Amino acid sequence: MKTSRSDYKIRPYRTNLNPEQQLWQIYIGKDELVTTCRSLEQAEQTVAALDKDPWALSRGNTQADRANMSAVPKK
Repeated sequence: MKTSRSDYKIRPYRTNLNPEQQLWQIYIGKDELVTTCRSLEQAEQTVAALDKDPWALSRGNTQADRANMSAVPKK
């Protein structure tokens, strides 16, 4: 039986290069950064996807997948 995880935490983040832009970082555990999002809603959606599937960010990111994304559809 699959269980959902709740290891991910969302923290606000501001960079020195653009301090007026609010970013959100997703961490697993105490200090391992997973990704950075531009909005809180996007961060919450990403955490929900990662709770269900820890490899959600890696899916569809192989060389073959990227080649198929840029291919012109056949008629």
